[in-house]
Amino acid sequence: GRVFIERAEQVLRSETALRREIELLAGIEEGQLSIGAAPYPTQISVGPAIGRLVARHPRLRVLCFTRDARVIQQDVLLENLDLGVATITDAEYDPRLELIPVPPQRLYFACRPGHPLLKLAQPDFAQVARYPLVTTLLMGPYAYAMGHGGRFPTTRSSNIPDAHPAIQVDSLAMGRQIAQSSDAVFPGTAAMLADDLDSGRLVRLETDAPALRTGYCILRLKGRTMSPAARAFVEIFLAVEKEQQ
Repeated sequence: GRVFIERAEQVLRSETALRREIELLAGIEEGQLSIGAAPYPTQISVGPAIGRLVARHPRLRVLCFTRDARVIQQDVLLENLDLGVATITDAEYDPRLELIPVPPQRLYFACRPGHPLLKLAQPDFAQVARYPLVTTLLMGPYAYAMGHGGRFPTTRSSNIPDAHPAIQVDSLAMGRQIAQSSDAVFPGTAAMLADDLDSGRLVRLETDAPALRTGYCILRLKGRTMSPAARAFVEIFLAVEKEQQ
C-alpha cells in the first residue's frame, strides 16, 4: 500500500507538471499566476506590481496570498505557488530554491502626534524600545537587532531565534491604525508611511538608532519553468521596488 501511494503521488506530480508545461504554451494572456508574499512586500510593492501586470494583461488570472515566510517557502517547494516574496534566513534556506535578490529599503519609526517620544530631539533605540512595537514576526538579523539595541549581528548566524513584538500583526494597515491611537511605534518605509504623515495621523521619529531595512527576496523553485506571467511579474515588481528606493 505504501509503495502504491508513493508511486501514485509521483504520477500525479508528473501529470500536474506536464499539464502546467502545456498551459504555459498558451502564453501570458490565458495563464494563471499564484504568488505568496509576506506582509511588508505585500503592501510595499506586490499590490502595485499586480495592478500594473493585470492592466497590461487583463485576462490573466492572479492568485495572491499574504502568509508567513515559512509557509510561503513550503508552498513554493510544494509547487503550490509560482513565486514567493519573503525574508529567508540562513537557517530556513533550502537549496532547492532560487532566490532573486531585492534591494533593501529603509524602515522608519512612526508614532501618533503627541507621543512622549516626540518631546525628545533624537531618541535612541533604547528609548524607542520602551514603547510597544507593532509589526510582524521578526526573523533573523531583525530579531537580533530588536534584542540588541538596534545593532545587527556582525557575523552570519543560523541560530537567531524569532522575536515577537509587543503587538504582532499580519496586516500593516492594522499596525498603522494601532499606532495612530496608542503609544505603539510602527516601523515602515517612506512610501508606506507617506499618506499617514501627510495627513498628520502619524509622525516620523528622527532617531539616532541604526537604520533598519527590509530584507525580503523573490523565491522560486529551481528547475521549474518560469511562466511568461511570472517573468513579467518579477520584472514589474523589481521596477516598483526601484521606484520606491
